[in-house]
Amino acid sequence: MKNKMQATKNIITLTLNPVFDYTQYLPDTINSKVNTGVRSVMTAGGKGINVGRTLQKQGASVVNYFLKASSNGSWFEQILKQEELETVSTPICSDIRVNTHLVFPDGKFIKANDSGSMICSTDKTQIVNDLNRVLPQYDYAILAGSFPLGIEFDDVRESLSKTKLIVDTSGKNLLQAIHSSPFMIKVNSIEWQSALNIKLTCMKDWKKNLQEISNRYPIDTIIVTSEEDSSIYCLHKNIFLNFNFEKVQSKRTFGAGDYFLGSFINRFLIEEIDFKQSIIDSIKLTAEFMKS
Repeated sequence: MKNKMQATKNIITLTLNPVFDYTQYLPDTINSKVNTGVRSVMTAGGKGINVGRTLQKQGASVVNYFLKASSNGSWFEQILKQEELETVSTPICSDIRVNTHLVFPDGKFIKANDSGSMICSTDKTQIVNDLNRVLPQYDYAILAGSFPLGIEFDDVRESLSKTKLIVDTSGKNLLQAIHSSPFMIKVNSIEWQSALNIKLTCMKDWKKNLQEISNRYPIDTIIVTSEEDSSIYCLHKNIFLNFNFEKVQSKRTFGAGDYFLGSFINRFLIEEIDFKQSIIDSIKLTAEFMKS
């Protein structure tokens, strides 16, 4: 285990599929073949890292766990250190992926996400061992983002059960997470409906579905954000709540969901503000972040 913590922290984020986010801003005049960008930005991220970044900016103490690739992991780690993000990692024998964002002059953009390298069996064993050792030190673990090839939620299910787990993932890993009854799930509406293979068309549908899932798999809190109808559907301690938010003209190509989750965790779990007000505050903070 690298960068072993000197003292126990309350919250740890888990980024099992870290990423370099490369953003290229295109010129006003676009050529159909080759274009030279006017500006480019490279950041180290992944959903867990982004949530941890949000928590730190809002004054919370957080440790960020990630898989440190042998080829470019040191560079990734150095970027996080420059931001004074506290890290702990498991070394692996693959590469950290690169996601590409092409931003057009009108603000529209195209994203191309890399699935990442395959995790070998030896690395998988080390990941499980490290999680078994480190997670009992924390009150909450935030598992956010996709899984790399070669490992899935069920492979680390027992390790993750050693703390209160907050999940933000998709696909079969979200379905496996639901079946494990974590402390909290926060996803978007597309991810939720796709994982459960259902279509929910109105608030009544959402209320019924969230209650059915919570009754079958005891989950303290489920939060589903829906950009389609500018709503947030929540089930907290079996009480259904619905919130609306205004869409904003964003200057960013990613990060709204991560910023919302980090803000909510800070308000609700750390500052111990009541649930409803925590959601309202997080909506406001996320809108301000996306416009900045």
